[in-house]
Amino acid sequence: MYKKLIVVFSLFFLVFSSASIAHHVSDHKVDAIVLSKGHARIIISVSGSSIEAELYTPTVNVLGFVGKPSNDVEKAEFDAASTWFSQASNVFTFAEAAQCVAIVAEVNTSNIDGQAKADNAKLAEFDVYYVWECKNPAALNQIEVNLFEQYPTHKEIFSKRQGVGEIKRDKLVATKNSIGLK
Repeated sequence: MYKKLIVVFSLFFLVFSSASIAHHVSDHKVDAIVLSKGHARIIISVSGSSIEAELYTPTVNVLGFVGKPSNDVEKAEFDAASTWFSQASNVFTFAEAAQCVAIVAEVNTSNIDGQAKADNAKLAEFDVYYVWECKNPAALNQIEVNLFEQYPTHKEIFSKRQGVGEIKRDKLVATKNSIGLK
């Protein structure tokens, strides 16, 4: 009797966990894009008055070199880029009427030592995370992405905007650099 019960629960768990995994994978197509020179990706999540943004861009798009800075000039460029990314208002712009204030800005680099990692063959990347709180979220119509102006080596940015029960994917370029929020 217990064996039958265990088998039934095991099958139940297997079926539902597989469905959950399939759903998760299909919802994160932008996340799975392998970055290459000239490309980046942004994931925006909106929930009530909070906005979260994750930005991933190869360091070569920003710095012009791959891997760890090898001289003083490259070190200064790397530090300047890290400082630029640490100011959320440099990277993203909202309507003033929304009264959004950045409460988190984290800048990290992955693969900076030039070692390959499984999901991103050779490129090091800036991994940047921001959170804003907005006093008037009804005024949020779009987010302007200022990456193309600061670092014109970006050809396109893959974007995904997630809200309650809704996901929108897009491709940004220098002439179309905003993510719609409505």
